[in-house]
Amino acid sequence: MFLQSGSTELNNHLIHPDWQLISNHASLTVSIPIAKEDVNSSKFSIVKNSEEEALYIKDVSSIIKNLDISNLSDIDKLEDIVNTLTSTTERV
Repeated sequence: MFLQSGSTELNNHLIHPDWQLISNHASLTVSIPIAKEDVNSSKFSIVKNSEEEALYIKDVSSIIKNLDISNLSDIDKLEDIVNTLTSTTERV
């Protein structure tokens, strides 16, 4: 087990010789404190079978049809296409 030198939070480990079972190694445990953190998130959704869904599908289909995929000769060009697709569909 490697722990951060000089850290009082991470340098409090325990050795458990009674947990050995058939191994000749003693088990080690460390408690890592995790600070409570609130993460605000939001979710956007479109009601299924709604007019908004139909328009969104139409717009995204049009974006996909208009992507220039004629020269996908390497990973960089593929990433460019994916980034273009991502940025344009986020605006729809």
